[in-house]
Parts: sequence; C-alpha cells; structure tokens
Amino acid sequence: DLKEKGIDFSDVAILGLKESHIKFIKSIKALGKKIEDIENLLVDSSLRYKGLEKDVIISVYPDFPSDTSSKSRLYAQIYTGITRPKKLLYLIIGENNFKNLTDDVREW
Repeated sequence: DLKEKGIDFSDVAILGLKESHIKFIKSIKALGKKIEDIENLLVDSSLRYKGLEKDVIISVYPDFPSDTSSKSRLYAQIYTGITRPKKLLYLIIGENNFKNLTDDVREW
C-alpha cells in the first residue's frame, strides 16, 4: 500500500514494543523478502525512537503477558509510537492492549 501511495521506505519506521517483537517483525516477508532486507526501512522499538519522527509510522503492539506494574511502561511505549508520524499512522494493536488502554483512559 505504501509503494502504491508513492511513499519511499526512507520515510517509514516500524515500531515495536521490545527486542523479541522487533526480531519477529524483521523476519516477516513483504515484497518477496524479509522486512529487515528492505532497503531504507527502519524497524526499532518505540522507546528508542523517542524524540524522532518519520512521515509514516507503523506501530505494532501485540498482546503479551504483563503485570500491572508495567502498564505505565506499556502506555509510554504506545504513546511514543503513535505520536511519531508526521503524516500517516498505521496502528496494529492486540485486542487486550487496546481494551486495557481505552478502559484506563476512560477512568482518567
């Protein structure tokens, strides 16, 4: 979809939650090769990307087991990831993460 929209991969970052997610994302095949082999396409963690921006951000936040004490860290990562795009955001989020996030926002 990005190529069809004329977006160069140097303007795109894929952001994940932690190293194991990033490794998994890099191993996914797209355009006939692994994502890590697509020239100029950045894959990194949301927290490491704090303070940086790209035209397009693809934020990937799958569900994973976590305890209550790590909720604030999860929210910080999600917030950082979804506030990095200058033009377009694609958000891929697990059902539980989405529910927990929206429930907690309603309580605030």
